[in-house]
Amino acid sequence: MKREYTALIDSDWQDRTIKEYLREELNASSGIIKSLKARNGIYVNKAPAFVSRVLKKGEILTLILEEEEARSNIPVVYGHLDVIYEDEDILILNKPPNMPVHPSPGHERDTLSSLTAGYYAAKGQNVVCRFVNRLDCGTSGLIVMAKHALAHSVLASQLHTNAFKRGYLAVTEGKISRGGIIDAPILAPETGIKRIVALGGQPSRTQFEPLEYSKDYTLLELLLHTGRTHQIRAHMAYIGHPLYGDWLYGREFSGGIERPALHSAHLELIHPLNKRALEFDAPMPEDMLALLERLRVQK
Repeated sequence: MKREYTALIDSDWQDRTIKEYLREELNASSGIIKSLKARNGIYVNKAPAFVSRVLKKGEILTLILEEEEARSNIPVVYGHLDVIYEDEDILILNKPPNMPVHPSPGHERDTLSSLTAGYYAAKGQNVVCRFVNRLDCGTSGLIVMAKHALAHSVLASQLHTNAFKRGYLAVTEGKISRGGIIDAPILAPETGIKRIVALGGQPSRTQFEPLEYSKDYTLLELLLHTGRTHQIRAHMAYIGHPLYGDWLYGREFSGGIERPALHSAHLELIHPLNKRALEFDAPMPEDMLALLERLRVQK
């Protein structure tokens, strides 16, 4: 995919270099800058320019953001893709539950990457799948894909900052009547996929607030302050309230749901190029709604 970025230089960038603009205004990585230079992808007033060139107010800076060929190891699969938002730089999707994001042994074709590849192939577009945030196979909800390397670089730099906010909904076992913050390090053991709370782990903070509860369950709203693998699942199990359906940290098929009852429901980010604040929401999926209905009846 070819994307042209243009900017009218204002007084803030008068007598500053293109390299400074790329680094400070766009948060472009060294690799992105190197790629632009190698491809002669930088122009000022339609003339090729070096990154050392000094900018003047009123000039037009143009970047040619050409993408490499789509990766051939991702099978192209045509099917339904729940698109929440799309522009020239990013794609926001609502991932269904029990679908891996990336191909792996046993899951070569039933992945979000494959459906996304099919979505763009049907449009005749060449777009590399560059997902920014992670979602486990079982987790449903909002996920961000950058459509070129610069967008991915900028969003990746936002990921663990206040600019990139991730809100989740979860149904946990037991009653949680008050909100709080779990501040407990998460450690990845040398073997296995299960994470544990232990000294020596990575700093991890999860904020939670109950929306609905009874003696047997709680519907929680959660906000990630960090983004560790299995963070919500490990933290909720640590305080004695594993997610319904979480076979790894709780009880398999508890409540009749066949995956951890976790949904990426809310997302806030700063657009990687135009710097607009964006906000998205995705409704709770049917299996979690059905779980809540069953639990409410049991009250």
